[in-house]
Amino acid sequence: MELRQDFVVQASPERVWDALKDFELIAACVPGTEILAVSEDGAEVTGRITAKVGPISAAFTGSAKVARDEGSRSGEVEGTGADRASNSRATVRMTYSVHPQGTATRTDIVADLQLKGTLAQFSKGPIIHDIAAAMTRDFATNLQARLDAHDVGALPRAKPMNPLVLLWRIIMARLSGSARGTAGRGPGE
Repeated sequence: MELRQDFVVQASPERVWDALKDFELIAACVPGTEILAVSEDGAEVTGRITAKVGPISAAFTGSAKVARDEGSRSGEVEGTGADRASNSRATVRMTYSVHPQGTATRTDIVADLQLKGTLAQFSKGPIIHDIAAAMTRDFATNLQARLDAHDVGALPRAKPMNPLVLLWRIIMARLSGSARGTAGRGPGE
């Protein structure tokens, strides 16, 4: 399944690009993420992502290969992970690129995510897109806070992922979208 996201932060493209190369900084911006090892050349990372979705708790441990193109400020991540408790596996191929947007910077992300096992049921329907959008918003907020800080290392890690809060935000967004109905849409939209 393909997921497309983007986010904007108030920082220069150079600063955002440098931040996206820092695995520890990225992990600090993604709730439930822990870096276990990084290769000397920075081309491979091993980590763990812990989350709870409904009654299922998952701790995906895996590794990813990272390739970056400094000239175009773009990169690619290919990773796999597994959660033994739910007997679930995930593979992802993600590309990202950093672009100036006025005085800010936009980062575009395209991910091809494949889930197998118990958690695969969550990849059906729009819920996975809503979860990805909420996680991207949280990541951008956390990244902005770290970029704004004078001493990035002094900042605490992101709070653990709270699935109930995430689900509540998704439900409220869907309800407010339904309440607006089709007002303001043109023909065929």
